[in-house]
Amino acid sequence: MGMYTHMAHHVGRILHIRPNTILDEWGVPELIVAYGQYSNEDTYRNYLEWKNLDTKSKKEIKKPEAYSVLFLDDDDLEEEEGE
Repeated sequence: MGMYTHMAHHVGRILHIRPNTILDEWGVPELIVAYGQYSNEDTYRNYLEWKNLDTKSKKEIKKPEAYSVLFLDDDDLEEEEGE
């Protein structure tokens, strides 16, 4: 499955839209932002569940990332380029 197909499937499942409809009617930036937003919501929810575990359980389970898609603004990009 291609990257955009995977993204369209994920977004379509959440919005109850057929993935082909998304691929045919949405622009690539729109799909990327929607996928990033919904993916981050899922990832952050998992992170919060891990964070609320007791100390013993936290040691047994690897700490998940707080976000799966990192959105950067222009200032963030300038900092990255400066480093």
